[in-house]
Amino acid sequence: MPSGKGISIVSTVRNEESHIREFLDSVSGLSEPYELIVVDAESTDRTGEIISSYRGIPDLKYIRKKCSRGEGRNIGASGAKYDYLLFLDGDCKFSNGLLDSYRNILSGDFDIVAGKTELSGSKKFSKLKRVPLYVKGFEVTSPSSNLCYSRNLFTRLGGFNPVYVTAEDIDLNIRAMRTGARATTCSECLVRAFTRQNITSFLSQAFWNGYGRGQLRIMHRDFFDQIYRGERFGSGFSITNLLRLSLASFGYFYALLKRGRYPYR
Repeated sequence: MPSGKGISIVSTVRNEESHIREFLDSVSGLSEPYELIVVDAESTDRTGEIISSYRGIPDLKYIRKKCSRGEGRNIGASGAKYDYLLFLDGDCKFSNGLLDSYRNILSGDFDIVAGKTELSGSKKFSKLKRVPLYVKGFEVTSPSSNLCYSRNLFTRLGGFNPVYVTAEDIDLNIRAMRTGARATTCSECLVRAFTRQNITSFLSQAFWNGYGRGQLRIMHRDFFDQIYRGERFGSGFSITNLLRLSLASFGYFYALLKRGRYPYR
């Protein structure tokens, strides 16, 4: 029987043919009430076909629209019917108890709950940790691949800022914490996602992550020095990590040079 808080799951996807069915199968096992809103940024593979033909989720909305990740999540959230928004990526897998774990934490009347994401795939990529940033003790670098917001707070903040290439989730978290939002983490709210599959896509991701952090420096220049930075090098001095840091640094300073303007790529 359906019980507990209703949760609107919002996922943005593009060309996730290889993972989307496993994601949908994971969602289909979750406890109701929930809905799934998938915003597809005009995939060119069979992602849309697989979603449109899927019958295992009773309340599934599929939207196809060219958009950035932040814009897509805003589109999905705008049509949500429940009071809580859970942002998940389309390459995630999780247990049937995911929403129950979130509901247990949300009973404490939190505005934000950051779940835990474990990476699988290439070992040399999955073992690398992100470089964390903290505001008022909360890790604002908690990614929106597994992040829950009250719809009320999300709406008051105006959602994700579409100017960001990446780091739109960090920006949202910073803005939320600056307004006094109540935030916590949930290690039981666990999803498993995939790393980049080759060095080219991995280094491209590192560059744009660095670009996003440069945008943060510009957008929050009045506050950025108050943000606590965790381990600067995250995962030590492996060759892979040094390459990541080098590309991220290049992206960071490129953003400062462009003053954070969105590069059309």
